[in-house]
Amino acid sequence: MLPDPVSVPPSMSAARASRLATAGLFLGLTLSLLLGCGGGSPGEGSGANAGGGQAASPSQAVSLYVERVFHEHYLWSAKLPPAGAEAYPSPEAMVRDLVARGGGERDPWTCLKRTAGGQTWTLSAAEAGQDRTFAPGDPVSAAGEPAARPIQPMEVLDFGFQIAGRQAAPGQAGVFITRVRPGSSAAQSGLRRGDRILDAGSALAGVADPGARFQTLWAMACRNWIVSAGPPPGEGTRMGFRIQPAGGGPVRDLDLARTRHDAAPVPAGPAPILAAGAHRVGYLAYHGFIRGSEPRLRERMAQFRREGVTDLILDLRYNLGGDLETTQVLANLLCARGAAGTVMFRQVGNGRRPDQVTHFEPEAEAPYPMKLACIVSEQSASASEALINALLPGYQGNLAMVGRRTGGKPVVCSHFPIPGTDLTLVLVSARVLNAQGQGDYWEGLPYAGFAGATCAAPDQLGHPQGDPREASTRAALDWIETGAAALGPVR
Repeated sequence: MLPDPVSVPPSMSAARASRLATAGLFLGLTLSLLLGCGGGSPGEGSGANAGGGQAASPSQAVSLYVERVFHEHYLWSAKLPPAGAEAYPSPEAMVRDLVARGGGERDPWTCLKRTAGGQTWTLSAAEAGQDRTFAPGDPVSAAGEPAARPIQPMEVLDFGFQIAGRQAAPGQAGVFITRVRPGSSAAQSGLRRGDRILDAGSALAGVADPGARFQTLWAMACRNWIVSAGPPPGEGTRMGFRIQPAGGGPVRDLDLARTRHDAAPVPAGPAPILAAGAHRVGYLAYHGFIRGSEPRLRERMAQFRREGVTDLILDLRYNLGGDLETTQVLANLLCARGAAGTVMFRQVGNGRRPDQVTHFEPEAEAPYPMKLACIVSEQSASASEALINALLPGYQGNLAMVGRRTGGKPVVCSHFPIPGTDLTLVLVSARVLNAQGQGDYWEGLPYAGFAGATCAAPDQLGHPQGDPREASTRAALDWIETGAAALGPVR
């Protein structure tokens, strides 16, 4: 008999891809970038009947546990069929069917994840239906070796680059690199923002479809390989990349390795102070709501207070989401003057439990900017969207979204580790609303009735983030100075 389900936060956040294939606001407990788990229905194959006098198989025991969690915690539990876990050939098949009957297309996030070898990934179709023996004890790697040290908070294991949440322009092969993390293999090899990946060794061999090639490259760029199906390559795995340097020049062939390095959600060193007419504008690029980044956030805000900053630019264009407590810290650092004690956000579940309400408690380092410009893109999702939505009632027209429409994930996912197994059920458990009850941004921000300003702007890869010459940064500065949106609103 498995114990009652208990939701716990994972140790670190992951990512949500663009609306091309993914999403991720793991606000309540973490952001995660998980591909939807499709297919499967009751009656596929056969299984032992848990109620027919025969002992339930390990797979059926997991299915019964997962079924209880769905009925107790799933946001769309009212749409689920009566209990019937024994009708499914595997836990994975049941999860896919319950999602189809519950959230449907609105829920690409609920699924089972597996942890082994120190890494976590979404179950693949090949793994679905396996009636594995789930033995307690330390997790083992896919090869049966002792598990590697788990990825720690503020640490990532990857090649060290991030790519645009869209393919290159028509007629251009490959995808553009938007960010390179310091200390990574990509940084050590000289990769930089604006470079274009043309090929990626054996990973793209035989993959001709541009969309499939993009999704493969996206998976390789994401932290911990969370969006991939099947075990990710281990630490030290090397892969060849063909790179077209930014601005032209000879094509380069690079050999990169998956290494552990600092996630660097907050860039090192003092934050830039920019000018917009008479305004002193603090600029902060924030790349992930990762637990452990709070001291760096407080340091930057304290710097802004010391240096007499009047307005702020918060650059979330590549921030895929993250941890709830970290989101609350940043909201309390950025809240408008007078917000203390008002509602930050409300988590509304399936009605089986009271709503969870969080109130603003401003931090001592809060600089209270007059205007707040948030640079966003289709990669800004999950906690990034919840933060903007939570701050909106306090700022109203003094908050602006600059860039492009965000990814669209207005829900919280809870994590339920399944005892005695290497599996975790990731389940949509609540919607996230602001003080005014707004939160229907399934298609991204802005939504109808969005009270803030919006300014369309491209992501100009030819200049660094935070450079006043870069298009999105320039548009944010212009809005702070004049209130104008030269390229019109975000559509």
